[in-house]
This record gives sequence, structure tokens and C-alpha cells, in this order.
Amino acid sequence: MRNLKTSIRWKILFGFLFLLLLFLVNGVLSFTSISKSNGIVKEIDASKDPAVDLLNEFKLMVVEGRMFSTNWVYMRKNEKDKAALKVLQQERYPALQDQLAQLAQSWDSTAKVETDTFFHLMDTLIRLEQGIMQELSSFEAYDDAFIKWGATDSLELKILPLSEVLLIKLDQSIEQREQEKAQAREELFASFSTITYTVLTTGVVILVLGLLISILTARSIIRPLNKIKNVVEELSKGQQPEQVDIHTHDEIGAMSCSVSRLAEGLQSTSVFASNIGQGKFDADFQPMGENDVLGNALLEMRQNLRIVAEEDKARNWANEGYALFGDLLRKHNHSPAALTKKVTNQLVKYLGANQGSMFLLNDDVADDHFLELKATYAWNREKFLKKKVGKGDGLVGQCWIEKEPIFLTDVPDAYISISSGLGHSNPRCILIVPMIFNEEVFGILELALFKVLEPHEIEFVKRLAENVASALSSAKTNYRTKRLLEESQEKSEQLRAQEEEMRQNMEELQATQEELMVQVNRQQSYSTPPVLTVDS
Repeated sequence: MRNLKTSIRWKILFGFLFLLLLFLVNGVLSFTSISKSNGIVKEIDASKDPAVDLLNEFKLMVVEGRMFSTNWVYMRKNEKDKAALKVLQQERYPALQDQLAQLAQSWDSTAKVETDTFFHLMDTLIRLEQGIMQELSSFEAYDDAFIKWGATDSLELKILPLSEVLLIKLDQSIEQREQEKAQAREELFASFSTITYTVLTTGVVILVLGLLISILTARSIIRPLNKIKNVVEELSKGQQPEQVDIHTHDEIGAMSCSVSRLAEGLQSTSVFASNIGQGKFDADFQPMGENDVLGNALLEMRQNLRIVAEEDKARNWANEGYALFGDLLRKHNHSPAALTKKVTNQLVKYLGANQGSMFLLNDDVADDHFLELKATYAWNREKFLKKKVGKGDGLVGQCWIEKEPIFLTDVPDAYISISSGLGHSNPRCILIVPMIFNEEVFGILELALFKVLEPHEIEFVKRLAENVASALSSAKTNYRTKRLLEESQEKSEQLRAQEEEMRQNMEELQATQEELMVQVNRQQSYSTPPVLTVDS
């Protein structure tokens, strides 16, 4: 711990000392540079300012243009001056204008406006001069008194006065810039003297303050670093440290905030992991950042566990339902009517549905098969309706033909009352499932809900429909067997009754015959005389 303190302190002190040394070197170099700049400025002062040079050249061009224009009017054969005037207008002035425009970019707005005024006046002069040049472009034009008079009038009344105005403005601008130049030179010399003394004074002050700041800064850094180090050590041991109470607006303050956020994040992560372990998957949790590996891994684990829990919940719900309805099917497999009623009622309650109906196939007549509504349960009460559905009639009839479930989630208004016959409500979803066993449709199960069924609930209804179809098949077989047995017993009873009646008839007939025999014998005894028998 002691070595760490010493190492950090001396590094910081050496850093500040090195910084102070740089300040010192910078002061020396600045003093040298300023002295050297003073000589350079004096040397530059001996030469002409570029702006003044350009303005003087501008002034010269105005004078030459005025002279060349005058010679153009009065000296017909002076071709040299005429050529010089053209060169001035076409080459020299545009070049000067570009140089002066570039230099004016660093001037203030007033100077720029003044320069634009110069350009405007010069452009006007050139247009006037070009007018004279065009009028007196040939020797014959000089002989025309009217043309000559017009050119002379333009020269004396326009070009010469305008040139004089431009020259006066240029002289004023040159004089003003000379004054500014002299004033700036004086200010520059005064500034150089001030800078020299300021650099020396500042260097001494920086040296003293730098040493004090180095010591104070070293102390202000070591103490918070020790606090942060203790917190990090506790975190490395898996402990939950206290908050780092450092309120500084520097890197150490940012470091302490990061460590505090890390401690809070780890605490929040541990609480979140504990909630996950307890099955509290709805607990709120925010990762410490986009790249928080542990936090994002816990979120992914929570999502996976939530999916597994939901699957287990759905599986348990389905298993409970299979057990419930399996027991129901076993208890009522002797009667299709009781079975359909119980299954429909219980299924509506178990799913939380709003309406439920069960149609059974009626194939008593060979050529007239249809679905008959056997059970309806709606809004927690039974509904007794009589309804027959043929193949292809509505959704139920379509499901009978296709032998596939129909699941609707976009139910139009009043659709259910027209096609399914489950009332006048407008549910959010309708599920129609065929009850098939051995590829034979035994009936149709229809459900309407104000909620949308989950996939596992739909699968549950489909499997239940198969079980109900199997139970209906068994019940139907049992019912037919019972009917045959009852008919057989009834015929046996009828035969026994007929035999008993025949026996009784035979007995009565025999008694009648015996009575007739007695009567015949009596009649014979009356008609025949008695025979006397003599004993020997």
C-alpha cells in the first residue's frame, strides 16, 4: 500500500514538474520569439504595405487611363497610347482588381465597401472610355465634328471629373492606411514590451503555483484512489461494498461513479438472479449497458426459463384437461346425449369460452345424412336449440366436408349469427373442429370466444375432439349393441308369450276334447240296452 502511494505521488509530481519545465522553456522560447519578431516587424516596417502599394498602383492606372483617353480624343495617330489604354483595361486593371479583392477579404466591412466603391467608379470610367474608343475607332470619325464634339464632351464633362473624384478617394484611403499603419506599429512596439515583462512575471508565478498545485493535486488524487481501490477489492471478493462518496468533476470522479454503478449493477444483477431462481420472471431488470455480458445473459436465461415455464404450464394445463375429460368420457360413454352435453359444458368452462356447440352426425336414414345440434352451452347457461346442418352449409358444413379445423380471428359483425348459429354476439375468434375417428366424422365441435385462443389451447381442443370422436364411436356401438340386445330380448319374450299362449290353447283344446269324449260316452250308454250276465 505504501509503495503504491509513493509511486503514484511521485509520478504525479514528476508530471507536474515536467509540465512546469515546459512552461519555463515555453517562456524562454516565447521571449526569444518575441525579440526576434520585434526585429522582423521593424524590418517589415521599412518596406511598403501591400495594400498601400496596390492602392498607389490603382491611382497610377486612373491617371494613365485619363491621359490615354485624352490622347485618344486629341491625338488621332497616337496608336501607342491607344494600345496601352486597351492593355490597361483588359489586362492590368483586372489583375489589380483580383489582387485587391483577395487582400480586402481580411479587411473590415467599411474597407470592403470602400474598395467596392473604387471598383464601381473605375468600372464606370472604363465604360465611358470604351464609349469614346468605340466612337473614335476610325480616322474618318475624327473628321465628323458631331462625333468629335460628343467624345470631347464625354471626356471633359464625365471622364476627367470622375477620375478626379476617384483619385481623391484613393488618396484619402492611402493616407488613412498610412495612419493606421503608424498607429499599429506603435501599438505593436508597446505590446512587445508588455509581453516581455508578462512572460517573465508569469513564468515565476507558474513555477511557484505549479509546485503548490502539484502537492495538493497529489493528495487529492491519492485519497479517492485508495477509496476506489478498497471498493474494487471488496468487489473482487464477491462482497457488496458501500457506495463510493466522491464528488469531483474529473477523471477520478468519473471513475468513482463507474465503480458505484458497477456495485449497484452487481447488486441489481444478484437480486435479479435470485428472483429468477424463485420463478419471479416478471421482476424488473436493466442491464448496465449494451455490452453487459452477465446482464444480457441473465435476460436471455430469464426468457428461456419463462418459455420453459409457459410450456410446462401449458403442458400441465393440457394434461389436467385430458385427465378431466378422460374421466368424463369414461363416465358417460354409454349415452351419446349425456356425453355431448357434459363435454360441451365442461369445455366451455375449461377454456373460458363464451359459447360452445356440438353437432353429431345423424345417419339413421341411408340417403339423408346431416349434422344435428345436440348440445349448446353459452354464457354460463345451457341453450336448447334445434338445428340441422347439411354438407357445405356455413362453416360447420364446410368443416364437415374438409375434415380440417377452422380458426377465425377476424370475425365480421353479425357473422356468427348467420353462419354458426351461436347467438347474436360478435366474438373475437371462432374455432370449429371436426370430431374424427378412423377417418370418419362423428360430429363437429364449435367454440366462440371474446379472447383469442393460444396455440396450445387449439391443439388441446383438436386432440380432445379425437378422443370425443372415439368415445362417440364406442358409445354409438354400445348403444346399437344395447338396442339389438333389447330387440332380441323383446323378441324372445314375445316367443315365450306365444308359446305359453299356445300351450294354454293346447291344454284348453285337450280339455275340450276330453269333455267331448265324456259326453259321447254318455250318449252311447243311454242308447244301448244293458246286457245281463249269468254267473255259471
